[in-house]
Amino acid sequence: AASIAIPPSFLHYYAAEAQEQAARAAVTVARADFFPTLSLNGSLGNQGSYLYPDQVDYWKVGVNLSLPLFNGGKDYYSTRSAIMPNSP
Repeated sequence: AASIAIPPSFLHYYAAEAQEQAARAAVTVARADFFPTLSLNGSLGNQGSYLYPDQVDYWKVGVNLSLPLFNGGKDYYSTRSAIMPNSP
């Protein structure tokens, strides 16, 4: 069986490409704090003495919208540090 040797320059290229993708993902995560978040919750239940009832006694649905108004510059500085991780 013949083995194929991969030149080190290809390995460095793939490593640099992976680091660039990770850096872009970090910036995307940091910028996500600037946008509103929406969550939806729900539950079903019963209040009887039966373990598996044929009907549901109550249900609840909740929606939560969170808007980032002010948090002391955390969003700005986390995005800045993700864009320029080696700067002071």
